[in-house]
Amino acid sequence: MSEEKQEQEIRFRAQKISMKERERKHISRRDFIKVATGLGLAGAGAYYFGKETLTQLGVIRPEQSTEGFFNEESERLSRATQVAETSQPGSTLEQPNIKQPENTPEPTETPELSFNWRFGDIDFSNSNEQIGMGYFIGDEEILVPYFTPISWYEGVLQSGEFGLDRNSGLTYLDERNRKILNLHSGRLSIFDQEGLTMYQLQRYIEEYPDNGVIRYAPREIDEVLRTLIGSDVVVKQENKFAYSKIIAAVRVPPERVIESRNNVYTIVSWLTENFRDSGFEQIRPNDRDVLITKFCGRKLGIEREETRETPWRQARFFIAKRLA
Repeated sequence: MSEEKQEQEIRFRAQKISMKERERKHISRRDFIKVATGLGLAGAGAYYFGKETLTQLGVIRPEQSTEGFFNEESERLSRATQVAETSQPGSTLEQPNIKQPENTPEPTETPELSFNWRFGDIDFSNSNEQIGMGYFIGDEEILVPYFTPISWYEGVLQSGEFGLDRNSGLTYLDERNRKILNLHSGRLSIFDQEGLTMYQLQRYIEEYPDNGVIRYAPREIDEVLRTLIGSDVVVKQENKFAYSKIIAAVRVPPERVIESRNNVYTIVSWLTENFRDSGFEQIRPNDRDVLITKFCGRKLGIEREETRETPWRQARFFIAKRLA
């Protein structure tokens, strides 16, 4: 197939992203009865199997908040930003060896700063233009529902903009001005078939395709992640498209999640050092053609649970894409 035809095929498939229905339909009387019956069964299940088991199944909504998910990372980014603002020539503070992240873009931002938040023609700064994505992995097409892009700023978690009910994606710049996009995954209950933003890709990676059971060992996940490398990812915003390929993919297991959170600002360097040959070593400083997507995952059958996290936040996934 010629390159032109390949591009046309990818563009045609990308159009499907705009057809993704995002609004939840009003529940009918029949569906209400089904839900009520299901809730009754969930209550009975809680009696026999316990709250923890039903939480893992998604029957009971886990008690979680966005602050619990990103609060520590946000505090570290806040401190890094303050260092960037105060460490000017003549300052008595120790000068950092690396460029610090920018604050949320202001209306008077320079073209250079604005470009840091772009992935091709797609704008990940604060915008009312929603973004959708399509992952084309072999014969599989996984569509990511549209989300509202917001860029990190101090107090963003308290504002509620990145809440579970806001359908938003939070982007920050790391130590070398590379874009890290945080998206919600998992689902709120067993009746939430669509799930949160990255739920469908999360299922593709974590579950056996024939029965939907979560995979047993990390090596199985690693094998799936290797199949992602080289796959097409199309990003769409209004009538603008960005065509990219996956160049790196890593799963951080439960026992290392806290360590990854401590390295939120230097996350690419940390991933490169701790997950050799994962592809992250290809990402250069100030590489504006790269977008790294981060979302949560569950523990696998063989793993021990990290008790400080909810069942849907046991692991972290990092997937890097470069413009094609």
